[in-house]
Formats: sequence, C-alpha cells, structure tokens
Amino acid sequence: MKPIFIVFTILILTSNLKAGTGSKVIQLVAGGDHTCVLTDKHEVKCWGYNGQGQINVPTSLKNSTQISAGEFHTCALTDDGVKCWGGDVSGITDVPSDLKNPSKISAGGKITCAISDNVVKCWGDKRFTEAPTEFVNPIQIATGSAVVVALTSQGKIDQRNDGYNGRNCPLCDKDFYTTLNNVEQIAAGGRYACAIANKKLYCWDVVNNHQISTHKIDTADQISIGSNGNLCAITEGKIVCFDDRRYSDFPQPPYDMIKNPIQVASGASHACALSGDSKVICWGSNEYGQSNPPPEFSF
Repeated sequence: MKPIFIVFTILILTSNLKAGTGSKVIQLVAGGDHTCVLTDKHEVKCWGYNGQGQINVPTSLKNSTQISAGEFHTCALTDDGVKCWGGDVSGITDVPSDLKNPSKISAGGKITCAISDNVVKCWGDKRFTEAPTEFVNPIQIATGSAVVVALTSQGKIDQRNDGYNGRNCPLCDKDFYTTLNNVEQIAAGGRYACAIANKKLYCWDVVNNHQISTHKIDTADQISIGSNGNLCAITEGKIVCFDDRRYSDFPQPPYDMIKNPIQVASGASHACALSGDSKVICWGSNEYGQSNPPPEFSF
C-alpha cells in the first residue's frame, strides 16, 4: 500500500506544456498523486505517482476528447469509446462492453462513471453501480470516494451515496442540494460535493448531508475537489483553496504566477492550474513528481 504523505511542501513548478509544435493544453486533471493533461491534438500526458500504472498512457490511445483522473487510475473518452488504465480495484478500469455512445466520463476513488445514451452507467465498487441509472437527463457527472453526483438538463442536482466507512445511504435526504436551481457545474471528491449555481458556490458533506463552509468564497467560475476533500476554486480571476476544516490546511497557490486561470485541478495533496496562456502551474506536495509538469511534451 502506498504510504500516506501528510507533510505539505510548498513547491511551485511551471511549464509551457506543449505536445509537439503548436499543441496547447485544453484540459487539466489531477488524481490522488498524479496529474494529466489533454492537448488540442487529442493527446494525453500524465506525470506523478505511478504505483499502479496510472500515468502509463496506452500507446494505442488515439483521438481523446476528455480525460478524468481517479485516485489510482485514469480514463479517457475517445472516438472509440472509454479507455481506462491504472489500478483496477473492484474493476474500475474494466469498461463495460455494452457502454454505448459515451459523452462524459468521471473517474473516482472506487468507481468510474459515464453518461451513455442519456443515462449514467458506472462500474467498479458494486455498492455504487446500480442507483445512478435512475438519474434523469444527465449532462454532467462527478464521482468521489463516497458519492456519484449528476447535473440534469433542468439545472438540478441528483446524487447517490451508498456508504462511506460502512454507512449505508442509497438515497440520502436531499433537502439541501435539491433546493439549488440553475446549476452550472458540479464537482465531487472524497466525501464532498460542490456546485456552482447562479455563479454562487455551494458545498456539502455527502455522508452527513450537511452544507459546509466555503470560507467566504461567494462566487466561482470553476471548482475541483481532491480525493482528500481539499477544494480549489477560480473566483474573481484568482484561485483559492480550502478544506472543510480550516482555510489554511491546503497550500494556497502562487497568486503572482498564475495569470488569468481558466482551469484548476485538485489532487490529494497538490493542485495545478491552467492559465490563459497555456501554462500549467502546480503547487503543494511533490513527493512523486505530481507537481512537476514536463517542460516539454514529446509524444
């Protein structure tokens, strides 16, 4: 088992990430202790912890259009369907053969999900694999260690939680998150979920089903939650990170180095941002090189 790293090291590394002449990064994701990018040439590059092969992008992978990083595995949506690699606990990388017309993917701690023919289909931990098919008209999907969250075409949220540390809660009390309207984005990680609704940020504990503080972050443009529950948000042109306990627990980004952030991705103990000029900047733990983006890609 991979040792748990609990001491934060503030390490700032930047890279103008290009996978060949003229390539630019269009998507950035972070797993437990690894990081991946997707370029405008539909290429995938990963770095960081590789104890279960999660950064070993298959050489046969072509024409990727979306990527997602779980705690110990990685998935890509391609013209040929969904491809996953890395740790195969409970079959989370075993893509179902009957997965048809996938349009979105999300890799979590114990499960992988896809929107397929207007329904959510999940594989991996059997406690999570059936209830999500009840989601109505899903357009976004997000997975954590304890939850599957869907955003519907009506701008509403649905979620299923089938246990965390043994707790059984197939359909939790939905009083809080069902009150949200005009939801634009969802995120999940560990035992937490967040949503941006009418530009405002809302977060909740999916196990105890209570709203958690967003530490005076009122509005947000994008959010990401790591596997340990740390959250980073783009708000008012800058990135702010926190968890549900104390604002300062998770390292804050180097504000002066991130120009016009357009994406942020949270890992277990690190985070990365994509700036408007296609640079990736990472901070936090670098025990496995997860905060050290390659200076130049060579596919």
